[in-house]
Amino acid sequence: MVTAICSADLRSLAAECPESVSDEELFALLNSGPTASERALLFNELYRRYHNRVQTWCHRVVRNQAAAADLTQEVFLKAYRRTSSYRGDSKVSTWLFSVTRNHCLSALKRRIADPLAASMPYPRLLCDVSATGPDGDIEVLEIYQRLHLVMERCLKPLEIKVLMLHYGHGLSLSAVTDSLRLSNPSGAKAYIVNSRRKLRKALEGNDALAASLRRARAA
Repeated sequence: MVTAICSADLRSLAAECPESVSDEELFALLNSGPTASERALLFNELYRRYHNRVQTWCHRVVRNQAAAADLTQEVFLKAYRRTSSYRGDSKVSTWLFSVTRNHCLSALKRRIADPLAASMPYPRLLCDVSATGPDGDIEVLEIYQRLHLVMERCLKPLEIKVLMLHYGHGLSLSAVTDSLRLSNPSGAKAYIVNSRRKLRKALEGNDALAASLRRARAA
């Protein structure tokens, strides 16, 4: 729980020199019922401290500077509305990373909501990351981002969609066949078999990525 005492001296210090208060004190003040102007000042200080880091996290997920900038603004808006959810049982950076990660993953989910739209696969592993901190989670996201680039190079768009729905969303082969209205005799199974063969061949020349994927699955 947040235990910092919001004394008059702390409030005065934050008003005159917000960069001198700790992250935890900053949140204690944010959650102590400040005026609108005080809240804006305090949150602007949080933004100053973490903007670059959050944008870096976002960029590692989407690999696009403009999209990362948009996501960063959305993350801080969400954080602004949810400062009361910070209870002090972790570092502020860890809490903010959690907000960032969840928002980025939600953005990825929205991109693949339409199975017929060109979009990024969403591996189930990303829902169950057991890494010890932000860097571990980011590493997993980067691994799957690299895998997607390999998929784009060696697979057809429809093959990517089939893999996405089956392995990402967990749909059965018959459900994938119906969803994509596949008319071939073997349905989605034929696409899975062919795509896996292509990916194995592609990964034969990328030992580093293949090793990273094995480590990610074992995490």
